Amino acid sequence: MKIALINENSQAAKNEMICGNLKKVVEPMGHTVYNYGMYTAEDATQLT
Repeated sequence: MKIALINENSQAAKNEMICGNLKKVVEPMGHTVYNYGMYTAEDATQLT
C-alpha cells in the first residue's frame, strides 16, 4: 500500500517525528510512505 503523509504548517515541526514513526510501523508490513507535508515551519511554500 502507498501511504501519503501530508502535514500543513501548524504541524510542520512534528513532520519528521510523525513520518519516522509511521515508517517504523508500516514499512515492515511492506507499505511505502511518501512524505508530501511541510518539512519545517520555515518552508518557502506553505500548504495553508
